[in-house]
Amino acid sequence: MKIHGIDKEGDVSKYEHSPVSHEKEIEDYIEKNPDIIEEGLLILNRQHPTDSNKFVDLLGLDYDGNVVIIEVKKESNDTRKVITQTIEYGIWAENLEYPELNTIATDNNKLGSFSNLEQMFQNRNKEFTLYDFNNDTKLYIIHEHVTEELKKIAQWLNEKGIAIYCIEFNLHGNDNHKLAITRNVVGKVKTSKKGGDEQTEESHLRRSNPEIQELYKFIREEVEKIGTDIEHGVRKHYMSFTRDTRFLNIRTRRDKLVLHIRQLYGGKPCFDDESNLTTPAKRWEDWREVRISNSEEFELCKPLIKKSYDANKK
Repeated sequence: MKIHGIDKEGDVSKYEHSPVSHEKEIEDYIEKNPDIIEEGLLILNRQHPTDSNKFVDLLGLDYDGNVVIIEVKKESNDTRKVITQTIEYGIWAENLEYPELNTIATDNNKLGSFSNLEQMFQNRNKEFTLYDFNNDTKLYIIHEHVTEELKKIAQWLNEKGIAIYCIEFNLHGNDNHKLAITRNVVGKVKTSKKGGDEQTEESHLRRSNPEIQELYKFIREEVEKIGTDIEHGVRKHYMSFTRDTRFLNIRTRRDKLVLHIRQLYGGKPCFDDESNLTTPAKRWEDWREVRISNSEEFELCKPLIKKSYDANKK
């Protein structure tokens, strides 16, 4: 690829490919300029240890709070090792939840003026809660040159629903200036900063294991039996059930569902939770929340949902 620069006078200068001598050079640049990989990306740490005593080159969060694993390779001669290592990091990263992510951000001074990671992301989206962190995990493989074998395997995984991306990263320079050139080789990243992809019920359910997917479908059927005037909606971070206003929100997680049930209407409670089944929803004083993982736990919540629906009159 020939790269030329044009100055204000219209003079052209040629930029020659400047191969990096160490992977650290690419890591340095990405850490300082994460938007070159994905708009809104926040790098939390470099060479972060996993539970198998291996180290992730770059650990980050995307604009929506999903964990991002970035594996940097100067060369990709051993394709199977690169793929296996990246997927192993992804398996480890799936278990990262808010407390650990917040600790990493705090320890590495990544919070800026915010007191915690949740507050930082609420500044991006006021409906964001700690349950919305790491609903998905993204894997990036960064190389100067992605081989055809690596491209073929990564593309197959991407098409099967694993969020794995390959990006070629190259530096070009002349006597006075350098350019960083990136090219998406596998996968087209769609960020949420300017609206993002439209969320669907299916996209929310992909975050959960099969048992939780079935539990959600069961709950939706049961809730819609409560009344014929219930409207179902899909928001960025949750799915909603509405009569006059929303009375139930459901957030999907890998191994559980988080139910938010509206308790207060006009400042008056529509139910008393004497069994302490639910807890006050953080930041939303009119709501209470409960985490469930099976139909038996939902049956305990169902009377509270019905009372909330009854109070939510059109």
